[in-house]
Amino acid sequence: MASVCCVSICFCLFVKNNLL
Repeated sequence: MASVCCVSICFCLFVKNNLL
């Protein structure tokens, strides 16, 4: 899921922070 949302590096980091 994170990989799919990983469109932008910043967005990817943001999603990772939310998941963690």
